[in-house]
Amino acid sequence: VAGLALTAGLAAWEISWVTDKFTGGAGVWGFLPWGLIPGFMARAILFRGETSIRPFEKHAADYARFGAPLLLAWTWLWLLYGALTLEGSPWPLKYVVFLNPLELSQVLMLIVLWDWGQKVKIGAPAFPVNIPKKAVNYFLWLTLFATAHGLLARAVHFWGDVPFDLDLLAASMTFQAGLSIFWTITALGVMFVATRKNAREGWFVGASLLVLVVIKLFLVDLSKTGAIARIVSFLVVGGLMLLIGYLSPLPPAPKKEMTK
Repeated sequence: VAGLALTAGLAAWEISWVTDKFTGGAGVWGFLPWGLIPGFMARAILFRGETSIRPFEKHAADYARFGAPLLLAWTWLWLLYGALTLEGSPWPLKYVVFLNPLELSQVLMLIVLWDWGQKVKIGAPAFPVNIPKKAVNYFLWLTLFATAHGLLARAVHFWGDVPFDLDLLAASMTFQAGLSIFWTITALGVMFVATRKNAREGWFVGASLLVLVVIKLFLVDLSKTGAIARIVSFLVVGGLMLLIGYLSPLPPAPKKEMTK
């Protein structure tokens, strides 16, 4: 496993160095191999199984149980670091939401993590210990939720001419309005699915996020001076809340069996 980690690290380092030399260190290109190489190596180990290529076929189960999770843990940290701290300049290309190198790479690694999660949930050797299915689901959805914040911040940065800085983004009414709408849409999705699956716990998770949106609207959005963005935020969030009330009522409590 240590040899596997060393191989992945050296390969990522070398490819990153070559990429930086080719681009002159500009843009986000040199950052991408640090997540893509370990992520793709982990996926190859997990999904080739007993037919894995050398040298992984001899101890395929051990590589899947210990090696792949180690590489995916690094990929997960790479994912969050890139999502929340990098502006993701695609130089010499123009920035387009989703269709830029950083976010396309993040989508690929989210798919790899999702595939790993499905293997864990069916009991395949993909982690040293057993993990409850519910914990795997929460981990995957929270990772997606956190990564999406970076996408929103970069869109505001490139399209709204707001520097990619936490304090400056927090002071931007455009970003704050986008954040309120994004949280409300997320709550709508969670509560809608929870209603259809009769999952009260998931419904309350979405409702809690909705409460946070309401608190944020009055404590943060109202304090800003950007009138247009503030009005749009209130109107969209209000409309989505009405939609939530119509589409996603609280699922009924499970009926308790009558005891004699």
